Amino acid sequence: MKQLLNLKSYLTFLSRNKVYTAINVFGLSLSLSVLAVYFRCRKASNENPILHIKDNQ
Repeated sequence: MKQLLNLKSYLTFLSRNKVYTAINVFGLSLSLSVLAVYFRCRKASNENPILHIKDNQ
């Protein structure tokens, strides 16, 4: 019950502070997009055998 009260309090805070909410949403979306690009590039580099040079000596 206390967690629900905290959530309502936080949502009320966010509804009153529009600039703070916009900054939080922008930061979250930016970080998630950077994370998605990072993992996509990492997956693409793992799938390309030319990029993996193995030293068999």
